Amino acid sequence: MKVVVTGASTYGVDNMGDDAMLSCLIRGIRQADGDASITFLARHPCVDFDRTFGVTSVQNLDHRSNDAAKGRFFMGFNKDDSRDNLKNIHEALSNADLLVIGGNSLMEISDNTFLRGVSSYATTLATFSIFLGKPYALFGLNIVGHIRNPFVIQQAKFLVEKSAVSTVREIHAFNYLSEVGVDTSSVRITGDPAYGVDLKRVEDYDGWELLRGIGVCLEPTLRTITICVREEYWKTSDVTTMNLEKEVCTLLDHILQNSINQVLFIPNCYYQHGHPLEDDRQVNRGIRARFGDHKRVHYVESTLNLYQTLSIFKLTHVHISNRRHSNIFAAIFGKPFIPINTSLKSHISSFVEDLGQSNFLVSSSSFSRKVAENLDFILINYDEVSQRLSSIVSNHIDNGLTSVNLITDLFRE
Repeated sequence: MKVVVTGASTYGVDNMGDDAMLSCLIRGIRQADGDASITFLARHPCVDFDRTFGVTSVQNLDHRSNDAAKGRFFMGFNKDDSRDNLKNIHEALSNADLLVIGGNSLMEISDNTFLRGVSSYATTLATFSIFLGKPYALFGLNIVGHIRNPFVIQQAKFLVEKSAVSTVREIHAFNYLSEVGVDTSSVRITGDPAYGVDLKRVEDYDGWELLRGIGVCLEPTLRTITICVREEYWKTSDVTTMNLEKEVCTLLDHILQNSINQVLFIPNCYYQHGHPLEDDRQVNRGIRARFGDHKRVHYVESTLNLYQTLSIFKLTHVHISNRRHSNIFAAIFGKPFIPINTSLKSHISSFVEDLGQSNFLVSSSSFSRKVAENLDFILINYDEVSQRLSSIVSNHIDNGLTSVNLITDLFRE
């Protein structure tokens, strides 16, 4: 089996949640065919990334940074562009049995226009695939709100209706497609592929040893509360960033009142070629500057890969985050989490409901008080909360490869 994998603004951009879904995809392909050849269309081809995931990278249609992309079509389609990336993509698809397009291909947090934006990226690759007579599949599609743009609605119909199969994470994504008239006969609701991350790879790392190696010295006798927050960089302002930092600082004051608590900030994204706030460490630095240094508050500053990041989640007691996959990482290891909603409400609420944790969901920009209350409740009832979560999440982990199996089954028929 020869597979070309690409992601619409996802995979290979130092986002651990996206890379967890990629890990699931590759794991499933390898289980179906141990000799499978996987070519990855990457924004930033990288030898280390290829080695980590067992792929061969080829430059995709993206420019290397947001600044380089301003006012331009996809790379290879501008007057002064080299066409080398298009030639390499053509060669990879010509030799492939299947194209898999992953990620949020219908995201509308930024404009989608002709040869610009995530939906146009996915549509362009799907068009290439059709020209070459190759099937394509949509993998782990998530839609975080009603599809409003008529242009994106057209692309949604094209992408979904021409796909061999489309897997979506939750029922709301299916409903968002249906309500704009998309024929959903090829769509399957399979859950989030991140649950199917290759956990055996995590065993290569010891979280305590890893942290010491990057200069983070947690005290093993203390209880570790981990935090991951991001500012919504596509709609940020000085006021919203300041409010986020203040809320986290208020929360830190509460956590540290108990002398057995220590805090570790775990980034979920380290990307440095887009908006500065795509890198979670930027938010953490703002919090640190506002709160000041404290011997029981620690920050991961080094760039870690997916499996290194997951190894740290084994050390947490309770996790707090407004990032979908950061919370899911905690859940995978049976660690209670407190999710904080964002403007992309179904992005958070949908998986929280599936895990039976809606009572812990905090839906306010002034979240510190409610998060603190939830934390106190969890710590008092820790065993009960943890056991209930573990019993529910185990089914999601067991079903983690479902979305990949639907794709690889195309070659067994």
